Amino acid sequence: MPTRTTRSTLAFAALTAGVAGAVLHAFSSSSLRARVKERLESSTRRTRDLVKKAGRDVAHRTVGIAHDMRSSWQSDTPSDEKLKARVRSKLGRIATHPQAIAVGVCDGVVSLSGVALRAEISGIEREVRAIRGVTEVENQLEPQDVSDPSNPGASLRPPRTRELRQEHWTPALRVGAAVLGTAAMISGLRQWSTLRGLALTTAGAMALGRAAIDKPVNRVLGLRATRRSLSIQKTVTVRAPIERVFASFTDPTTVEQIIDGVERIEQIGEHRWRWHVRGPLGTPLHWIVETQRWQPNESLEWRTVDESLLRHEGTLRFERGPDNAITRVELRATYNPWIGYLGNAVAAVLGKNPRRMCIEGLSRMKAHVEGNGASRTRERVTISSENAPPSA
Repeated sequence: MPTRTTRSTLAFAALTAGVAGAVLHAFSSSSLRARVKERLESSTRRTRDLVKKAGRDVAHRTVGIAHDMRSSWQSDTPSDEKLKARVRSKLGRIATHPQAIAVGVCDGVVSLSGVALRAEISGIEREVRAIRGVTEVENQLEPQDVSDPSNPGASLRPPRTRELRQEHWTPALRVGAAVLGTAAMISGLRQWSTLRGLALTTAGAMALGRAAIDKPVNRVLGLRATRRSLSIQKTVTVRAPIERVFASFTDPTTVEQIIDGVERIEQIGEHRWRWHVRGPLGTPLHWIVETQRWQPNESLEWRTVDESLLRHEGTLRFERGPDNAITRVELRATYNPWIGYLGNAVAAVLGKNPRRMCIEGLSRMKAHVEGNGASRTRERVTISSENAPPSA
């Protein structure tokens, strides 16, 4: 009789074989192979450009470090005007309202007067004292609160974050993280059976992914991310009156017929619609959207409800052209795919990522309204539609 371990191993092997079979079947498509080739070529070009930028970044950093070392060894007694310029430059980086601060310099003594936010005054004085050539700081700044009625709309400048915690890394840091991550993965795979090997492999993969995508790990994996993780912006000009364009773009039957991947749209409430979409490898997907704003011949705004698999929100804006002969349609949307950027990259290779579907969908709708015959030949699905729009 097979043991529990044997049964688990056989089940895992069967699952792996099933997934591998589905992937191999998908890759038998010539269009998919072409997309994979295109992605690889694009990644190669981006990697080559990143390495060049990293080289320039390292060279500039080296020059800056050498200059700072030389300056620290040399005595520096700048003129009052030069020292004032240094202080002004520093205030522009640390103060929310540097223009409200007056600077006076006399023989290395810097006097600060004017108004500054209360929470920033101590930091301003500390940073100014650290400037080369400053011997003393006379702090005469008047504190002001953010909620002060005389300073409406004021807010604290976001604190400077360390380079590793910034959303976008410098080219040199990205290349360095990629090299270290690859080395950690190789070392971890050599000792995969140990806990240390597993930790090294995981950490290396995370560092490599962070460097490749240049986004925080939580957004790469879709952890604690909002529906604003990825964005889409596209504008098309349709040679048709705005009334006909708006009616076609917001008609569920037309959207089903024209946009590839949309199986059906059904209304489930006064302002709610359920979209059924064919995802990567033919996987059936669905989500519920809720109309937020509906202005005929002007705009349409929507967002998904919280339990939707593909959380997103967007706006379609319609602008009338000269003599109502053309219409400008602008799409702005943000979305968070399943497992974040990683899931979006996989879907992109398979040709079913939301960005591609939206951009191609706009082009097909434009061709349909202009009478160029863009449509899909498949069985039509009739749904109930009232005077409320569907949303994508």
